[in-house]
Amino acid sequence: MPASGDSPRRRSKKGLVWGIVAGVVLLFIIIGNLGGGGDSETPVADVEPSAPAAGAPAQPEPVAPAPEPAVAVIGSPVRDGKFEFTVTSVERVGPTIGEGFTEETAQGEYLVVRLNVTNIGDEPQMLSTGGQVLYNDKGQKYEPSSDALFSLEGASDFFLEDINPGNTIVGAPLLFDVPPGTVLDRIELHDSLFSGGVDVSIAGS
Repeated sequence: MPASGDSPRRRSKKGLVWGIVAGVVLLFIIIGNLGGGGDSETPVADVEPSAPAAGAPAQPEPVAPAPEPAVAVIGSPVRDGKFEFTVTSVERVGPTIGEGFTEETAQGEYLVVRLNVTNIGDEPQMLSTGGQVLYNDKGQKYEPSSDALFSLEGASDFFLEDINPGNTIVGAPLLFDVPPGTVLDRIELHDSLFSGGVDVSIAGS
């Protein structure tokens, strides 16, 4: 009767097979540990902040408007064309002017503006009442009373006469007929009817 169980030879073959299998498994485990060895984080490069993008060109600073030239006042010389004017006085002379047959009566009251006038040009220039304009505080304008002007003593010495280059006439009068109590603002002076003119403040006179 044969003996039960595996023979020693068969058991040795089985042991060999299991040994080989175990060795292969162990080999794979070793290779896996050497190759991967657990999860490793991929290093992340530090990202430097990017330089700020060049912005739009800087807007130029707004240019402040040039200040308006100060208006001249009584006693300040101003120039228009070939003449330099200096207003020396403003006088309210009342409703009449002159005496006797030269007397003139105003619609309102007479006002006399006196000037010094210098010829700053290169040739003779005539001083005229034409173009000279008086303004009140409401912007209303008044022209000289040319007919009554010559009732002022000495007025004929100044007007319709040439002023030579470099010469000055002193105290030339401009006569205006204005409502009584008119609040004055300025006078606009011209060397001729066609010049640009220049303002002199007579406010408060």
